[in-house]
Amino acid sequence: MSRRRRFARNKLLVRLILILLFLLLIFHVLVLFQVIPYSIIWGGNIDNFQALVQMETISIIATVLIFLITSFGLSFTIIKGSSRYSLQYRYSLLIIALFFVFNLITNIISRNTIEKLIFIPVTSIFILLYLSLFRNLSR
Repeated sequence: MSRRRRFARNKLLVRLILILLFLLLIFHVLVLFQVIPYSIIWGGNIDNFQALVQMETISIIATVLIFLITSFGLSFTIIKGSSRYSLQYRYSLLIIALFFVFNLITNIISRNTIEKLIFIPVTSIFILLYLSLFRNLSR
């Protein structure tokens, strides 16, 4: 695959990931403001508003951090062409994919059916996208 074509493919993957992360961020904000019931997340284990605020704050911070790593890392890796940043970025993608694998496991063992039906596929998509991007950048 040519460098130009690989760049276009990686750019598409990153854009798709960033759109999905933005939607995930909106979801967490809606849960935090109780527009979406919090009973469908965290395995149904949140029993009060204080716990909701703590857990959703962690989720929002993690999502923003992953968003920033994904977006900034790509500019260093492909646009500037630095192999040093490229190696660090590839490993960060792998760590993010492993984070989503852990999240997938928690979704699978969740007691909430809605969480299983919605978030197992969403988390699986994130894993596939990050692993695909990692693989593309490793060539």
